[in-house]
Amino acid sequence: MNEMNKKSRQNDDEISLKEIITILLKEKKIIAIITIVAVALVAIYSFIFLKIEYQNNVLINIAINEKSIETPFGTFENPYDTLDEYIALVKDESVLSMTEKDLEDKYNGIDISRRIQTDSVGKDQSFSIIVKGDNGEDVNVITKVHRDNYLQYLYFDLTYKATDYLYNKNHNEINILERDLKDNKDVIEEINKLLLVTPMTIDSNDGRSGSQEIHPAYSIFLSEIANLDIERISLLNSLDILHKNNEVLSKELKFMDSLKEIPSLEKLNDDILQAIKNIVTVYDEPVNESITIKPNYKFNIAISLVLGLMLGVFAAFFKNYWQNN
Repeated sequence: MNEMNKKSRQNDDEISLKEIITILLKEKKIIAIITIVAVALVAIYSFIFLKIEYQNNVLINIAINEKSIETPFGTFENPYDTLDEYIALVKDESVLSMTEKDLEDKYNGIDISRRIQTDSVGKDQSFSIIVKGDNGEDVNVITKVHRDNYLQYLYFDLTYKATDYLYNKNHNEINILERDLKDNKDVIEEINKLLLVTPMTIDSNDGRSGSQEIHPAYSIFLSEIANLDIERISLLNSLDILHKNNEVLSKELKFMDSLKEIPSLEKLNDDILQAIKNIVTVYDEPVNESITIKPNYKFNIAISLVLGLMLGVFAAFFKNYWQNN
């Protein structure tokens, strides 16, 4: 009995499979026509109606070697702690306005900020500036201009912050040194007053008549004055260096504050700029030609082929069902 049931099920399976193959072969024209129509419609839509979108990107590698930046004017702490802070600067309003101004003659009225994206590449150091658009040449131009403006603004921002920080730091140190000089002067005056009332010599204890030696207190006071004079000279030298440095830094700050736009790097203080470049090293790749990212013709054709076959098979079975019932 079991063997008969098994044979019956096998026959049913064979009949069902044969029927399916027979239906598909019988209605192959319908399947082929529907598939061809689906592929043709998708191809026409993709090649004629879909807009072509281009993309270009440039890799920026930030090598943050140390936190402290040594300059001839003092030590400056880099305010950028993480890669995210460098990435955020790509779409900063100041950087975007620089790019929009540079391109306003050719791309006036275009929202450039919507065309620019970023994507982190490595864990700590690399990210890409990505530009998309419907014209390959425009994408290339925007990528190069925005990359250059980003680097220019980054170095200007760090140079300005370093100059401002060092000026204020030196100014505070000048105030401290001036107070130290005043204290030094006051102490010397007090010791000089003590010298006036302290005998220079006293009788010697060596037993010889009329023998004298320098008064111990007087000797100590002279030694203190000598040490204070050395300290005063050191303070004056340090104060002179700080005053000269702050004269330079003050001129730099006034110059940068007077600017209405970000200047070329050649106009910035070279000592501070080079110190920053030694610590925050930016490796930028050359801008290559843009690539087409949309539409993906191969993908669209493949999807239309699969969907066309599915619709064709469905139509074949539906026709067979309709005829039999």
